[in-house]
Amino acid sequence: RLRQGKEKDATRLFARAMKSASDNPHIAILAAGQKKAGSPTFLDSLAKQGLSAERLSQWGRAFGELGMKSAAVHAYRSAVARDADCFPARLGLAEALAVNHQYDPAIEELRRLAKELPGTSKIELTLARVYAWSRAYDEALMQYEALHRANPHDPVPLREMARTALWGKRHEAALRFYGIPLDEPVD
Repeated sequence: RLRQGKEKDATRLFARAMKSASDNPHIAILAAGQKKAGSPTFLDSLAKQGLSAERLSQWGRAFGELGMKSAAVHAYRSAVARDADCFPARLGLAEALAVNHQYDPAIEELRRLAKELPGTSKIELTLARVYAWSRAYDEALMQYEALHRANPHDPVPLREMARTALWGKRHEAALRFYGIPLDEPVD
């Protein structure tokens, strides 16, 4: 409704939504308006509310899903400050940093997580993706290869290896990766 120029209708609908789901970060962000919700004052107020690291991570995810990259990083940093052992906060922070083109700190956090939680495919896959986004194609391809060796039935590392090879202008390698058959067919 906002895009249609119906601000009063939108305000009324958000007020109703806030009554039925006041704890939903998406609704709260949209009801406040993205400009206000992304302001330092609003973001600092979240950290001061005593929310748990998990709850602050939900806010970080909501900001990220709404394309508010800097606000997502801020919320995740607040979550990590609240509980440095909170896995969703740390992984969310690394992902938000990467989406915000802050590749080096994202890679550092993912390496720390991988060291603390070895063999966690979510961390390893995210690290491979961040390497690829940062144009560290060799590192990305090595990471995807390790994921593929660990689980040859998972098609995701192969597809992402091929895509990364294309990004790195390694067309023959990309074709080879796309052509690698899975050991067993996937339904």
